[in-house]
Amino acid sequence: MYHILKALVATALLVAPIHSQAVDPVWVSPSFTFTGPSTNQTTRCSSIPITITPGSPAPHPPYTLVVLLANSQPLKVDAGSSGSFTWPVSLDLGGPYLLTMYDSAGAPGTTGTAFNVVAGTGANTTTTCTRTTTMSSTLGFNVPGTITQCNTVALSVSGGTPPYSVSFVAENNTPKKATFATGTINWTVDVHSGTNAYFTVSDTAGNGAVSQFFTVGSSSIGSCIGTAKTVTPGSPALSTVYSATGSSATPAAGSAAGSASSSKSSANPGAQISSSLLAIVGVVGAVVAALPL
Repeated sequence: MYHILKALVATALLVAPIHSQAVDPVWVSPSFTFTGPSTNQTTRCSSIPITITPGSPAPHPPYTLVVLLANSQPLKVDAGSSGSFTWPVSLDLGGPYLLTMYDSAGAPGTTGTAFNVVAGTGANTTTTCTRTTTMSSTLGFNVPGTITQCNTVALSVSGGTPPYSVSFVAENNTPKKATFATGTINWTVDVHSGTNAYFTVSDTAGNGAVSQFFTVGSSSIGSCIGTAKTVTPGSPALSTVYSATGSSATPAAGSAAGSASSSKSSANPGAQISSSLLAIVGVVGAVVAALPL
């Protein structure tokens, strides 16, 4: 009997990993699209017309243009409510910069193409525009230097006031966002190799940080592509608050505790299975400990 129970413990330990669960947040279908810089170089002090095309469900203006640059805070620009405006490129030379947009409800639009800001030549040498200076990051944000397709990256945040909101902002895509309660999270990079992107983070006090700009490297793993669901803005799935060991859904106002518990189980079935198996390990282990050697 002892040897049988010992074998059961060993099997359960193999099946039930006790390491942190990787998070693969949902994608959000864009509420709108917008035009931005069409090339990878934009002249400083030039003016770029931006046109917003509503999608379904309809967005909720006013809009906010967000400018991303490595090791800085996301720069937010009021884009108004009309659906079109002219944006003066009053940024420092360099880059790469990446533009994305949100409506007043926080629903994302698409993301543009990464670009560098260059000095003009000839008739385009104007430098009299009021320069917009990006501010340094106010959170410590550690992102691994090598990121590959379908691998799990450990992101960590220091400082600020949790919970933290992390976004994966890739070129010509929709930002992918998740909220987590702790300063560490394991994130599955479910995009194809060759994708250019930033990770960003913000806290409840308005502090923010942008990672280094990176290109997702190749790997032999492709099973993660397309596994995360795509939801519409306002979906309850977007209220999930993740932890380093799984996920728990934030219950809507007035919802029963039972509903929240059910949401937690469905949000991370892997964590649920692991917990059950670990419980089995505990019971079997206690029985084994009580047996004579």
